[in-house]
Amino acid sequence: MGAAGRAGLGVSDLSLRQLPPEADALVKGLAETAPPEEAARLLANTVNRAVASLHKLARDQAAARKGQKDWSSWAKLANASRNAVLSASMCREIANQMAAAARAEEERT
Repeated sequence: MGAAGRAGLGVSDLSLRQLPPEADALVKGLAETAPPEEAARLLANTVNRAVASLHKLARDQAAARKGQKDWSSWAKLANASRNAVLSASMCREIANQMAAAARAEEERT
């Protein structure tokens, strides 16, 4: 069974995975930024901020819903988003290093 089925979502519920149009446009715009090192920096910083916000929301909701029926879903999301925070932080660190190196190289030329 796929992730959608495990979460209780049917195949027809793929629209739930879509970004709001303005967020989708922002992400596409960041990805098209030149040079590519700057695009990577912008995307990595954005992902890091978004996943940190998700983790805080999930953690706060899990704490507020302790003992309630939906607590476990929030707790699972808090755990998963904690892992995502760690990965996003590494992406941000690497992308920022790449962008800094590209800027330094550009200044030398």
